[in-house]
Amino acid sequence: MEVKVNISVDFILKLKQQILKSRFVVAKIANAESLKLYYNIGKELDKQAKIENWGSKVLETISQKLQQELIGLRGFSGSNLKKMRLFYKAWSSASQISSSITNQLENANSDLKTLIA
Repeated sequence: MEVKVNISVDFILKLKQQILKSRFVVAKIANAESLKLYYNIGKELDKQAKIENWGSKVLETISQKLQQELIGLRGFSGSNLKKMRLFYKAWSSASQISSSITNQLENANSDLKTLIA
C-alpha cells in the first residue's frame, strides 16, 4: 500500500537552492585551495632553482619522483610544474594581490567550517 504525501514545490526548490549553494561553496574552496597549492609549489620550485642552478630537465625528474611517492598523482607533470613556477613569478611581485588572495582563502575556509557545522 502506497502512502500519498503532499510535498510542495516551494519546499523542493528550497532544498535545491541549499544543495546548489553548498556545491558552489565547496567548488570555490577547492579552487582557492588548488591555487594556493600551485602558488606555493611554484614558490618552492623557484627558490630551489635559484639555489641549485637547475637545468631544464629537473622539473621532469621532480615530477617523476612525486609520482613515485604519490601513486596515481595527476596534474604535476614537468610542464605543469613549470607553469606553477611561472604562475608564482607572475604574481609574487603583486604583494597586495597576494595578501588579498590569502585573506580570501582564509575566509573561504571559514565559510566551509560554518557550512559544515
